[in-house]
Parts: sequence; structure tokens; C-alpha cells
Amino acid sequence: MMAGIVGIGDGWEALTPYDSGLDKRCETAIRRMQQMGENKVIELCGSPIIVAQGAKMYWWKMNHPEVFARVKKFVPASTYVCGCMAGLKAEDAYIDYTHIHLTCFADVEHNVWSGELLKLFDFPEEKLPKIVAPYDVIGCVTREWADSSGLREGTPIVAGCGDTAASSLGAGLVRKNMVLDVAGTASVLTACVSEYRPDTEKKILICPRSIIPGLWTPSDLFWAGRP
Repeated sequence: MMAGIVGIGDGWEALTPYDSGLDKRCETAIRRMQQMGENKVIELCGSPIIVAQGAKMYWWKMNHPEVFARVKKFVPASTYVCGCMAGLKAEDAYIDYTHIHLTCFADVEHNVWSGELLKLFDFPEEKLPKIVAPYDVIGCVTREWADSSGLREGTPIVAGCGDTAASSLGAGLVRKNMVLDVAGTASVLTACVSEYRPDTEKKILICPRSIIPGLWTPSDLFWAGRP
């Protein structure tokens, strides 16, 4: 799930449980962050402050400072799994750019961490991984993982992307002025545009990067049973 996060140590060991997007304990952090500057987060990061990576990282900072101090990097689940398979260390940690709108700390339009947002929330940049493209090779399958998975040792591993980004690409959302409607437990309405347009007025849509460079996919998500 794109919204979840794991805190890792120097050797890529998990120092926190997987903090899933279904775990809403970070709502206390959300309220505080909203008061501190949600408008600026939407403007630069492309998403309201929701139950996702940014609020979860801030929740660990607020509620478990001793664990937060030990964490070298926070990474999404896809990064954690690929890093295990490639034998990465914390210094190699990465996040692909289809995830960064959920972090609250990124300048999504320019594909970098935002010094302004990091200063606003007093969040240390060294806890964040480098930003890469979904198609970048991040390492190769180790012998240990080759033996347990059946994959050939040395097989290149690419960074990959978020599930919503992958489904949008797979459904053919590859040029501007297209719209995709996904029905399911989490129903998603997604458009494709050629410029970064955060929803600073209604604060409903998120504006993530498409896998395809130069395209954006403004979206709204509806959970089943939500009023």
C-alpha cells in the first residue's frame, strides 16, 4: 500500500512495524500538521494531509522519539521489500516519485525534498530516502534471495512504483485529457494532465506524478462504506 511506511536501521533492519495506511493512529499528527500549514503542503506536495506517509513519520517523531532517533530512513513497503532482495543498506534507501505526494515534505513539481516544508515541520531531511524514477535499477537479487525465491542471482531490480500509479499505466492512462474510473473496495477517479495542478481551493484531489515523465494524475479515492 502506498500510504504505509517502515522505519529502517543502518543494515536495512525494520525498527518499526509496517505502519499501514489502514492504521489511523496518526490522526493526532494530522490535526497538528494541518494547523501548522496544510495549505503549503497542498501547494508544494500536491495532497492534503491524510493518513499516509508524512503524517505517519511525524507521528513517530511526536509519540516515539526514542525510536525516531534510531531510524535512519523511512521507506514505503515496496522499497523495503526490494531493498531486502538487493541487500541494500540505509544509505542506499530510495523512494520513487509516484509516492512522494504522500510524504508532506516534497516539492512534487520539481521532484525534490522541500526545504520549506522540512523547516515548517522541523523534520530532519536525513530521515528521508533519495528520490528516484520508477524504472531506475536499484540493485540486483542477492544469492540468499535467489535461493529462496527462485529468481536468478544478479537479476536487476527496478524501483517500481505505487499500486495506483501502476494500475493507471496498465489501464492506458498515458496521455493528457484521459480519465480513469476504478471501482472496488477503494474506488479511484483519476485524470491525466500535462501540468502540476494541486487542488488548493477544494482540498479534495491529490496531484501525484504519473510514471510517464511530464504527466500528472489528479485523483480522488473513495473507500467503500465512506459516507
